[in-house]
Amino acid sequence: MRLKISLKPIENSHLFPANYNYPISALIYSLLKSASPEHSEFLHDEGYTISGKAYKLFTFALEFSRTPIFKNNAILCGDNTIFLHISSPNSTNLISQLCTLNLTGRRIEIVGDNIFSKLKIIKVETYQLNEMGQRVMVKLRSPIVIAKGKYLENENRTQEEYLTYESNIDDINKILNENLFNKYALIFNRNYADTPLKFKWDHDYVKQRMNQSKAFTRLIRITKDLHRPIEIRGNMIPFYIEGNEELIKVGLEAGFGSKNSMGFGFGDIINIQ
Repeated sequence: MRLKISLKPIENSHLFPANYNYPISALIYSLLKSASPEHSEFLHDEGYTISGKAYKLFTFALEFSRTPIFKNNAILCGDNTIFLHISSPNSTNLISQLCTLNLTGRRIEIVGDNIFSKLKIIKVETYQLNEMGQRVMVKLRSPIVIAKGKYLENENRTQEEYLTYESNIDDINKILNENLFNKYALIFNRNYADTPLKFKWDHDYVKQRMNQSKAFTRLIRITKDLHRPIEIRGNMIPFYIEGNEELIKVGLEAGFGSKNSMGFGFGDIINIQ
């Protein structure tokens, strides 16, 4: 299930943080805390664990009523309506718990990169996923992060390497499927027993962006600590995915790829083939 929260800037808050991922994630935890302090604390501090990895099993994306204008670290939003989409499987109860709150009319504050934005919640609604299929095209509302560990011998440590369109597609398929297998096991309390999904980028979209000299990746700064921001590279490329509908649904509800609770991997089905 998904939740759509419509927000309107108030009190002359014409600026909105461009690096909004961390403050919006914090907002979701804060709202959930109002409905279920235990659930909010569990998700924030622990999450659902399997094979030594923790998953929050939710993702989000922001949408603006008009194309936003970026200036330095800010978005000039004017009287733009901002839509916060939150997605999570029904079994987590996250959406249902948020729905118990009387959010309409509530005022909230978003702070990031020393940009202070005041907004008012004007509408809250739930909606379901689009019709499913075994071969679908997915358009991303937020970048998909595909990461693997890379050992730095000189420094004797491992750091994350972010895979992009140019990376080996077999590596991408392996990482995305292993991620979905773990989420599937956590959601359904059983191991996934069918064949892996087949993932393929929309090459026509990439060619079009290249011809227009436009980027198809985004470098996002997570600014929990202004002095030590974390940079994450994600892909904003539609993709085709083929295989088990239940596993595809896991990605649509809990997010594709990693770092979903920071607002990555939120996708919509736009075509069934």
